[in-house]
Parts: sequence; C-alpha cells; structure tokens
Amino acid sequence: MKFNWLLGSMFVILSSTALAESVYRWVDENGEIHFSDRATTVWPVDEVEVEQVNTFTAPAVTERIDVEEPQQINKRVVIYSTAWCNVCKTAKAYMKLKGINYTEYDIEKSPSAYQRFKELGGRGVPLITVGQYRMSGFSGAKLDAMLAAID
Repeated sequence: MKFNWLLGSMFVILSSTALAESVYRWVDENGEIHFSDRATTVWPVDEVEVEQVNTFTAPAVTERIDVEEPQQINKRVVIYSTAWCNVCKTAKAYMKLKGINYTEYDIEKSPSAYQRFKELGGRGVPLITVGQYRMSGFSGAKLDAMLAAID
C-alpha cells in the first residue's frame, strides 16, 4: 500500500512538473523521501533538476552493430527468440504476413545462438538483426525502417 501511494505521488508530481517551476526533495524523520513543488521549512530541502522526458518509449531500439567484413552487410533478417516469448511470435507473424524471409535461432535450445545473442548485447528477446542493424524487442515500423536503411 505504501509503495502504491509513493508511486502514485511520484506520477502526480512528475506529470505536473511542466507547470511547476521547481521540484523539491526532502527526507523526513522516518527516512521517507518526499517530493513537492513547494519547499518545506521543517526539513533540509534539495531542489531537484527535472529534465524534459519523453514519457512514451518505443518497444524497440534500433542500433548499428559492428561487422567484421563489409560484405557481411546484407538484408538477411535474424531473430533470436525463445519458444515462450509472445513478442517473438508477434514479430514472426508480422514477418510472415509481410513476406520477409528470416532465420530464427532459439537461444534456449542452441548454445551457439545464445553466445551470439550475448555478443550482440542481447538482454531480452526478441533480438532482431538486419545487416548491421539491431533491434531489441519488436516494432513493425522499426523493422521496416531497418530493411529500408539497407537498400
């Protein structure tokens, strides 16, 4: 219950920071951290610098990966997945619907696939590569952009 209250309070405070000029932080006698747009005179207060943050995060991040040989760059699509991953199933269904050929490696069944997944910086599935580009998670728009970037 205490966590839900704190989480709710943080949401309200952070969502209202666009209207507030300053955000203040202090710790009370019980060690609880408080945030407000008004400074308290009871406790030592720190002014918190709040950066403008995009609250929407895309389900995927596209990054370039290093390749050893320029001729390795091609439109080959590779997906590192697991059998239980629903996002992986969505990605594969999207590629099938769009007629995109891909090679799938199950990182739980193949030690070499798991090793390559780790070398690519994989921390979660799916991990999709197209040529020199890598996407963690899945977004159809990002996959389309990766394929277009290779042309």
